Amino acid sequence: MAIGRMVPYKGFEFLIKAINNTEFELHIIGDGPLLGQLQSIAAPNVFLHKRLSEKDKNKLIADSDLLIVSSINNAEAYGMIIVEAFESGLPVIASNLETGVTYLVQENATGKVFNVLDKESLLSKIKYFKENNKEYSKISNYVREFYEKELSFKNFKERVKNL
Repeated sequence: MAIGRMVPYKGFEFLIKAINNTEFELHIIGDGPLLGQLQSIAAPNVFLHKRLSEKDKNKLIADSDLLIVSSINNAEAYGMIIVEAFESGLPVIASNLETGVTYLVQENATGKVFNVLDKESLLSKIKYFKENNKEYSKISNYVREFYEKELSFKNFKERVKNL
């Protein structure tokens, strides 16, 4: 799954073309100026959800195996959706951007990183998780721990109080 505003730097066109007509199902939640164009190139295994309630978004996250952050440049500074995915125990596959994205998505710890705009690199990371349930479970458990320790509001508030 992927979530974000339908704008060029999010890399959704690349993501859709990479996943089109593969064995994988992709759900993208978002709206924006590229929505119509992205709908026109999506194959039957790609589903675009314009807007979902918070409840429906959280259900889709819970029902998903992975979050993919396909951004193509450093305009993607952090990616709050990554934090939400970690809270749900969802590993993340992200573009190798030297931003807060790769601070959060650490290879073999909180997810996998693929080369920007590299379809084969992305697909190999997805296949890795599909074929390695033990590693998937290990990373899924770790992202929950990482969220609680480093990213939860409760622990953040405590760290600020102790400054």
